[in-house]
Amino acid sequence: MRSDLKKICEQKSTDLVGQTERALYLMAVISAITDRGNNAEVRRKKDGTLTVYEVKKNIVTV
Repeated sequence: MRSDLKKICEQKSTDLVGQTERALYLMAVISAITDRGNNAEVRRKKDGTLTVYEVKKNIVTV
């Protein structure tokens, strides 16, 4: 394999490892929020990062 292709292949595999770790972290945060009985919302910011919001919804009778 050419050395330049090998570098690209190695870089992609390290990027996937980082993405997997971030995905597992997001799932852990979402799980912790839902274990408390609240809802979790995931939104993408303008810069592309994901943010998890904890949402507590109340039922109001009128």
